Amino acid sequence: MKQRVVYLMSGEAHLPYLVVSLWTLCKHWDGEIIIHAWPESFDIVKTIVKDRRLKISGAIKREPEYRGKNAQFIDKIKMMR
Repeated sequence: MKQRVVYLMSGEAHLPYLVVSLWTLCKHWDGEIIIHAWPESFDIVKTIVKDRRLKISGAIKREPEYRGKNAQFIDKIKMMR
Protein backbone atom coordinates (compact mmCIF):
# COMPACT_ATOMS: atom_id res chain seq x y z
CA MET A 1 0.00 0.00 0.00
CA LYS A 2 1.32 3.42 -0.97
CA GLN A 3 1.79 5.74 1.99
CA ARG A 4 0.44 9.29 1.86
CA VAL A 5 -0.04 12.35 4.01
CA VAL A 6 -3.31 14.26 3.61
CA TYR A 7 -3.96 17.83 4.71
CA LEU A 8 -7.28 19.65 4.96
CA MET A 9 -7.25 23.43 4.66
CA SER A 10 -10.45 25.25 5.50
CA GLY A 11 -9.84 29.00 5.73
CA GLU A 12 -6.90 31.16 4.76
CA ALA A 13 -5.75 31.88 8.32
CA HIS A 14 -3.77 28.64 8.64
CA LEU A 15 -2.06 28.68 5.24
CA PRO A 16 1.26 30.01 6.61
CA TYR A 17 1.33 27.04 9.01
CA LEU A 18 0.64 24.72 6.09
CA VAL A 19 3.72 25.96 4.24
CA VAL A 20 5.94 25.49 7.30
CA SER A 21 4.51 22.02 7.89
CA LEU A 22 5.05 21.03 4.25
CA TRP A 23 8.59 22.38 4.23
CA THR A 24 9.46 20.34 7.32
CA LEU A 25 7.64 17.24 6.07
CA CYS A 26 9.36 17.15 2.70
CA LYS A 27 12.75 16.97 4.44
CA HIS A 28 11.75 13.70 6.14
CA TRP A 29 9.00 12.19 3.96
CA ASP A 30 9.26 10.55 0.57
CA GLY A 31 5.62 9.51 0.10
CA GLU A 32 2.65 11.17 -1.51
CA ILE A 33 1.30 14.49 -0.18
CA ILE A 34 -2.25 15.60 -1.00
CA ILE A 35 -3.97 18.81 0.11
CA HIS A 36 -7.76 19.05 0.26
CA ALA A 37 -8.90 22.67 0.41
CA TRP A 38 -12.16 24.44 0.92
CA PRO A 39 -13.08 27.01 -1.78
CA GLU A 40 -11.91 30.00 0.31
CA SER A 41 -8.33 28.70 0.44
CA PHE A 42 -8.12 26.67 -2.78
CA ASP A 43 -6.56 29.36 -5.00
CA ILE A 44 -3.69 29.90 -2.57
CA VAL A 45 -3.24 26.15 -2.12
CA LYS A 46 -2.92 25.80 -5.92
CA THR A 47 -0.10 28.34 -5.79
CA ILE A 48 1.63 26.48 -2.95
CA VAL A 49 1.39 23.19 -4.89
CA LYS A 50 3.34 24.75 -7.78
CA ASP A 51 6.46 24.98 -5.59
CA ARG A 52 8.27 21.79 -6.60
CA ARG A 53 10.53 21.93 -3.53
CA LEU A 54 7.51 20.90 -1.42
CA LYS A 55 6.92 17.70 -3.45
CA ILE A 56 3.11 17.94 -3.27
CA SER A 57 1.25 15.43 -5.43
CA GLY A 58 -1.85 17.55 -5.85
CA ALA A 59 -4.67 19.68 -4.50
CA ILE A 60 -8.34 18.80 -4.39
CA LYS A 61 -11.09 21.38 -4.02
CA ARG A 62 -13.54 20.29 -1.35
CA GLU A 63 -16.90 21.79 -0.43
CA PRO A 64 -17.89 20.86 3.13
CA GLU A 65 -21.43 19.68 3.74
CA TYR A 66 -21.57 21.51 7.08
CA ARG A 67 -20.33 25.04 7.90
CA GLY A 68 -21.15 25.37 11.60
CA LYS A 69 -19.17 24.89 14.79
CA ASN A 70 -16.33 22.35 14.45
CA ALA A 71 -16.95 22.06 10.70
CA GLN A 72 -13.28 21.35 10.00
CA PHE A 73 -13.21 18.37 12.37
CA ILE A 74 -16.41 16.91 10.94
CA ASP A 75 -15.21 17.39 7.36
CA LYS A 76 -11.84 15.81 8.16
CA ILE A 77 -13.58 12.66 9.41
CA LYS A 78 -15.75 12.49 6.28
CA MET A 79 -12.76 13.13 4.06
CA MET A 80 -10.80 10.19 5.46
CA ARG A 81 -13.60 7.66 4.97
